[in-house]
Amino acid sequence: MLKYLDRLQTKERDAPLLLDLRQKTAGSISLLAQAVVIGLILFAIFNLVQISSSRGSQSTLSFSDFLNVVNSGRVSDVTIKGNNISGHLRDGPAFTTYTPNDPNLVNLLAEKNVRITVAPVD
Repeated sequence: MLKYLDRLQTKERDAPLLLDLRQKTAGSISLLAQAVVIGLILFAIFNLVQISSSRGSQSTLSFSDFLNVVNSGRVSDVTIKGNNISGHLRDGPAFTTYTPNDPNLVNLLAEKNVRITVAPVD
């Protein structure tokens, strides 16, 4: 009986220690989860800033300048939406232009190996 009472007293005495250890572990896991969430939020914000800054560097070309860069072979791709054309030069910069109804434009782009995407007008 004394052994049982001694064990019971030991358990009662150690119970707050075990509870404290569980709370510390739960607190550590909670802090880790918060750190992961904050890291993911910062990563998402960084990516949004990168995307918006790369889109902001578009230049507007006159149609005659656009034809000149197409003829020189510097255009890598275009997207045509109605009379609006956006695309990229082979050395990276993005551009936009407005085109009149030019029936030879698509043939010229194809001859110069420009990747052409046509999209509906929004």
